[in-house]
Amino acid sequence: EATIVHSDLVTGSAFPEAPEIQAEEDWVFTGWNPSLPSTVTETATYTAQYKEDKNHNEIPDEQEQRYSIVYKAGTYGTGEETTVAENVLPDTAYTNLPTLEGNAVKFGDETIINAQTGYKFGSMEISWEPAKTDQKYIQTETGADGVVSSIRTVNLNKGDLSPIQKVVVTVNYVKDDAQWYTVTFDRGAHGAFAEEDQKEEATIVHSDLVTGSAFPEAPEIQAEEDWVFTGWNPSLPSTVTE
Repeated sequence: EATIVHSDLVTGSAFPEAPEIQAEEDWVFTGWNPSLPSTVTETATYTAQYKEDKNHNEIPDEQEQRYSIVYKAGTYGTGEETTVAENVLPDTAYTNLPTLEGNAVKFGDETIINAQTGYKFGSMEISWEPAKTDQKYIQTETGADGVVSSIRTVNLNKGDLSPIQKVVVTVNYVKDDAQWYTVTFDRGAHGAFAEEDQKEEATIVHSDLVTGSAFPEAPEIQAEEDWVFTGWNPSLPSTVTE
């Protein structure tokens, strides 16, 4: 039926009970227009009203605080801040999030964040704006690999809606010891280091050199009498590789 009609109602009598309404999918019933009186006063038609409810929480979407999701590089990371989602409704788990391939955070085919040389993926840290909003308004899931897999802001009830406007995922990196090396210069059997404060040293050590960085300048060697310095073994590279 498109309408339900009550006829022959005398003025001042109790207003008939309104029928129960079942809204279509993605809509929520919000009341009658005009509002229902308590007694019959006139002949009138009362029309059910609806508003969009695409997240199916019985709250009109227009009343809810939509939010965006942003990824940014944190400690020892590189990359521009990237918005990966906008106008996300609360009460729905959002899972179309960037993935991790090696140390690279990828959104689709694009690398949006990566590690600085010498570092590897450490963690993803979640924050939100307004910053003072209670944590009860957000739920997240993180996999065993440390990658955020789901974000959801939460309306506690119809009178206590989520105020979160932005969720920020900060990607942090930590030192990768496998990419850092030590270079040692050994004076050899028939010479000494030429610098006065190094003459008694058997070796000069440069530690914490990241792969690909400029090779340290070799110290000057002073050969013993009857000997000549002929170079280094192995030959010195231009960058640190091991």
